Amino acid sequence: MKSIFCISVFILLIYSKAFPQTGWYEQPLPVTGTISDMQFIDAQTGWITLFNPTNFVKTTDGGNNWIIQQTGSDQFEHFEFINDTLGFATGHIGANGQISKTTNGGINWILTYTGINYYSNLSFINNDTGYFCGTDGNFAGVWRTTNGGASITRIFQTNFYTIEQIFFLKQRYDNEYYGWWLSSGFMSKTTNSGMSWSVPTRTVNGQTGNYTSLFFLNKDTGWVIFDPNLDNTKILKTFNQGIDWKVQYYDTNNNYTPTTIEGVNASDVWAGNGFWNIVHASSNGGNIWGRQSSPIFRPVMIEMADSLNGWVGLNNLSHTTDGGGIITYVGIDPSNTEIPISFQLKQNYPNP
Repeated sequence: MKSIFCISVFILLIYSKAFPQTGWYEQPLPVTGTISDMQFIDAQTGWITLFNPTNFVKTTDGGNNWIIQQTGSDQFEHFEFINDTLGFATGHIGANGQISKTTNGGINWILTYTGINYYSNLSFINNDTGYFCGTDGNFAGVWRTTNGGASITRIFQTNFYTIEQIFFLKQRYDNEYYGWWLSSGFMSKTTNSGMSWSVPTRTVNGQTGNYTSLFFLNKDTGWVIFDPNLDNTKILKTFNQGIDWKVQYYDTNNNYTPTTIEGVNASDVWAGNGFWNIVHASSNGGNIWGRQSSPIFRPVMIEMADSLNGWVGLNNLSHTTDGGGIITYVGIDPSNTEIPISFQLKQNYPNP
């Protein structure tokens, strides 16, 4: 009887590894707190920073196990790793803003800046060149480093108090880098590596509102989440650098408000959710958006390592290894007013 029991357990373990969980499933963290940033450089290696209390954790096996690298420090509000060893982080130490750098995957950090400037976000394009946004206490600005954080220089100033988000493409176009920033609902763009920026706007197709999140796949194609303050948050897409925007998704009563947005290719795009246990997803570039079930409440932040492996979370963490599984489409496709839709797109596993 004992031999039969051992064999049964062995078969169960093999079966559970051969057939991993589908869809989104909760993944425990070794610490508590609210997720403020997360990044995975591949399906196995990633970092998460949390606040209240502040913790910084790392995984090298897809989130099954976590290492607490920093605790009780405000140095790590936002961060970006260029590879599995080199990374930068922004935050504050007391009343001073700071920039930190690691060259061993987050085990040790050195301060490269501490002072009155507060850097709210960052975006690196290679090992040496990166951009920081934030405030000097009076005016918002964009700062740049070209020597791996050894020195930073302000290259742009605006009358806004601060800039909250910044995003640069890593590829060059005509020897220049394209980037975008968000501040108080306004969005601005650069086409010359941050040396000049477009007039900030908070208007889309003649409607005033707030840009809350953005993701660009290349200089022409990108998505934004836009809230016109009329209880109908929208996901918009552009094919021409933001000259024109097409409404791809809208929520008529804010019950399913999309939050952060991220894509991995021209087809697969996801957005977090601010209120319910769902993740917004599209498998055709956003032409039609649907929902995936999330085991955690308010999966606000989203991070996709590739088209299959991703994480969502805020006060808890959820993980997928199959792109989030089934996408359920309910309602009317805003890009096609001819027919209502209510159907499910089934995953093809295990059959082709």
